[in-house]
Amino acid sequence: HVMRRLAAPALACLAAGMLAGCVTTYTPDMLLAEGRRVEFQAKQDPAVAAGCIARNIENARDVFVTSVRALPDNAHEITVRAPIAKLSGFFMLIQVAPAKAGSAVVVWLQPRFSKEAGDDFIAAQIAGC
Repeated sequence: HVMRRLAAPALACLAAGMLAGCVTTYTPDMLLAEGRRVEFQAKQDPAVAAGCIARNIENARDVFVTSVRALPDNAHEITVRAPIAKLSGFFMLIQVAPAKAGSAVVVWLQPRFSKEAGDDFIAAQIAGC
């Protein structure tokens, strides 16, 4: 399933002859499969931390739209969409799970963004959560 989703945007670009200017529209499954994975810690329990992180992301950049949903075992998932052409589709997927002290936060970012820019942005949004 994932391979078909990954191949479809590339084939569409090739068919149109616009490979150089084509932007991949990422889905959460694609982020899990090919996104860059980064781990952080949050001070709050997962429900509070997820709400805090989502709010911080939306307040930091007005182009991001977040959605938070509960997962089994008191974990939460945040999807972050960027409805502008450069960041087309889902920008990041964040999972927040219980840890000994607070929460473990795992982030999958679109691979096109530099490690420094993405990691610094996420770290700033998790700080205080």
